[in-house]
Amino acid sequence: MMTSRIEYSENPEERFRRYEKAQDRLLTYWDERLKDIYRYCIPDRYTWDNATEGERKTNDIYDDTAVIGVQTFANNLLSFLLPPFKEFMTLRASISLKNDKRFTDDDRKKIEDDLNEQIKVVFEYLNESGYSNAFHEAFQDLAAGTGIIIINEGDDNKPFSFSSVPLSEIAMEEGPNGMLENFWRTKKYSMRQIIRLWPNVTLSSELEFMLKNNPDEEIEIVEGVIFYPNNKEESQYFYYVQHKASKEDIYSEFRDYSPFLGFRFGKTAGEVMGRGPAMLGMDFIRILNLMAEYDLRSAKFDAFPAYTVPNTSIMNPNTMVLEPGAIIPIDSTFAGQSPIQPLPTSNSKDRMQMRIEQYQQIVKDFLFADPLPSPQERGSNQTATESNIRYNEWLRKNSSSALRLQDELVMPFFRILFKILRKKALIKDIETIKGTIEIKASNKHLKLVYDSPIINMQRQDDVKAMDQVLLRLGQTFQQYGILAVDFTKLPSFWAEKLDADKSLIKTPSDIQNTLGQFLQRLQQAQQPQQNPNAQPGEEQPQQGTLDQPNIANMLGGQQ
Repeated sequence: MMTSRIEYSENPEERFRRYEKAQDRLLTYWDERLKDIYRYCIPDRYTWDNATEGERKTNDIYDDTAVIGVQTFANNLLSFLLPPFKEFMTLRASISLKNDKRFTDDDRKKIEDDLNEQIKVVFEYLNESGYSNAFHEAFQDLAAGTGIIIINEGDDNKPFSFSSVPLSEIAMEEGPNGMLENFWRTKKYSMRQIIRLWPNVTLSSELEFMLKNNPDEEIEIVEGVIFYPNNKEESQYFYYVQHKASKEDIYSEFRDYSPFLGFRFGKTAGEVMGRGPAMLGMDFIRILNLMAEYDLRSAKFDAFPAYTVPNTSIMNPNTMVLEPGAIIPIDSTFAGQSPIQPLPTSNSKDRMQMRIEQYQQIVKDFLFADPLPSPQERGSNQTATESNIRYNEWLRKNSSSALRLQDELVMPFFRILFKILRKKALIKDIETIKGTIEIKASNKHLKLVYDSPIINMQRQDDVKAMDQVLLRLGQTFQQYGILAVDFTKLPSFWAEKLDADKSLIKTPSDIQNTLGQFLQRLQQAQQPQQNPNAQPGEEQPQQGTLDQPNIANMLGGQQ
């Protein structure tokens, strides 16, 4: 059994060989496929082949369904997984803490309140960081296969800094558990940029001379991180910056987290690169683009058709001009006839357009860009419930990918955020009479709970199931069905399952008391009042009766 080491890393030569091996694997197996995907689906992020600033990147695109579909795919994922300005993660006490007999119920309540305050601090800093811009770019890359985000430390006002990494700049290694573990990024920086990005950089005499005499000259840099599991927890990740030409480190440090965050939509066994929906649907995307090209060429042919003219000395097609107002001399032998005839073509534009629309829908389905039907399909009277059903069906089809992204993206993402905030002392540990509870993701007494779309879908299914139970009770037992339900707990059940503000819902005991007082006042109001002026034998008003509750009527069911 290997013992833990405080700090260990390979030498620069060994690390450079690992980087070259990972990069060669990407270039050999994935480079051409990724270029093809980006050329047709994500042209704005095509950075291969020495792409220059401002160049036109859409010359090969004749149908923009895939381009728009990738944008919609990225927007959908952002709103589903990491919705801006919403607290989609909570920090709660674990089972071990809840079962700890040393804490009273008041102690546990105070701990939960303190945890809620700390998670609010995390989201306050996160929402101010502009993370959604970087993740939207990374989710576009995810459509191809893999998304990469670099999370750097900022200042105390903005502790997080996010940037997405194009796949043309990345190389990766997988760990034995199948998770992305080691990363390298290759990029050119000017010397002026390098000393700003890494202020404590150590430069060789050559680079010092370059910085002094030509600070805008660019050099190629390898920025990498390697995981060493046998190091102590606080130094398991070795982060370094290497001058590619000399293979010398110009900056390095041990960290307790990796600034690189890699995540995949789906993958095949034995492959490091992920496989996204754009990669899976690339054959259809290419065919659709080709059909759109042919359709445009056909439209051009219709607007400017080819003509047949007689081969005579009078008709010279090289000098003849076909335009409005033109006078074209013809031979007298063609009197009463047109010597110029358009070349007959087959008329199958309707069938071509129908096939294009079919392939457009197929591409949208691959990119999950159309979870709801079009306005023409759904009409103007589709209810919110019907839209919600379509959304849940869309989500069920992609539940495995959503769970993978939860494991590879969401949970590691928040662990990094906690470590950065803890390092900067921007979140506080909880002091109790039994000791200190450290606010960090690895604390066994705490657990991060993600409010995932899969969980929300399950909650909505729970509400529907309960509604069916209530409806069935009302239909079967009429007004007596409510006797089988503790109806005072229903409001809190619905609020929890529908993610509503539970502070607005009264407790079951308060509901019981309020309802009892209401029924008492109602009964008193319906008591018959004696008429002091009534004559003997005159009938007094009859006592009113309270209608019994009927669950089926309340829920819109039928008796």
